[in-house]
Amino acid sequence: MIIRNPYYSLWADAIIYERAKNGKRRNWKYYTLLPISIFMGINYFTIAMLIGKIFGIWIMFFLDVKISKFTVINHTISGIITMILPFIIFNYFMVIYRNRYLEIINRHHHRHGKLYIGYILTSLIISISFIWIQVAVQ
Repeated sequence: MIIRNPYYSLWADAIIYERAKNGKRRNWKYYTLLPISIFMGINYFTIAMLIGKIFGIWIMFFLDVKISKFTVINHTISGIITMILPFIIFNYFMVIYRNRYLEIINRHHHRHGKLYIGYILTSLIISISFIWIQVAVQ
């Protein structure tokens, strides 16, 4: 089987998997939208770090958020706004808005969650490996 569009094939697989798992609940869309968007943000961060290490340029910019007196909270909110929120908005309009997911699951083949789980596991392994290598080298 040839994957025509990996982005939509991932979504079709994730939607079918989450609907089977959480279909009775009305919020299955968020159980699909949030994990994929979070892992896209993690992948973006990993790629930005890799480009920074190889070419010596930093392509990510974070907002300077000062909501709390605790730096950890400020950095967490900044990271969410910078790395995850853009993917949530993009994915929402590409997949969820106006029930586009119905067309996506009809046009794209799914593998009952194998592609979705594979994407998440691969993202985790690559990101954690890259961070582990960076820590070990320093």
